[in-house]
Amino acid sequence: MAQFDPFNDRAARDLRNLLSTGMVEALLRGDDAPFAAATKRAEGLAATPAHREYIAGRKELFSRVKEEIGPEAGTWEIACALWNHGGFFEVHEVLEEAWRKSAGAEKDILQAMIRAAGVMVHRAAGREEAAAKMAARARDTLAGLADRLPFAEPGRLIAWLADPQDSPPRLWLGLLGG
Repeated sequence: MAQFDPFNDRAARDLRNLLSTGMVEALLRGDDAPFAAATKRAEGLAATPAHREYIAGRKELFSRVKEEIGPEAGTWEIACALWNHGGFFEVHEVLEEAWRKSAGAEKDILQAMIRAAGVMVHRAAGREEAAAKMAARARDTLAGLADRLPFAEPGRLIAWLADPQDSPPRLWLGLLGG
């Protein structure tokens, strides 16, 4: 069976973008309707078993993240839940919205976290060189701003970015530990 490859398959890229946009909008608004509409449209566009499997996986991701966050969850809570459940492209989408509206160190942190999520997107596609470059850039920025990161134990994320061969660490906000 062909793999789901949004880097080389336009239909896969379109499905990924459609579903991630709907998921992020739904999570940020606390309203399932945008994701339900995106899912319905994606199911009508799915042309291969890999497409259908991807859609099923995104439905499962959405359900798991919704169970974990409350209806008033903010950007960082949503991003952490997505990260911890493997929704790295969606992490990028959630944080990009905040990045556009931010400035200074906050903007730098958001961009570095977008890159950190991009490490896993590239690794999943077998693009190890691109992942390594992104990891280095994210690590350098986050290391310089470690005292301003909203995560408990930010050193774990920074250490992982130095050698992102294993699974990424779980992210916890504040003093939750992990």
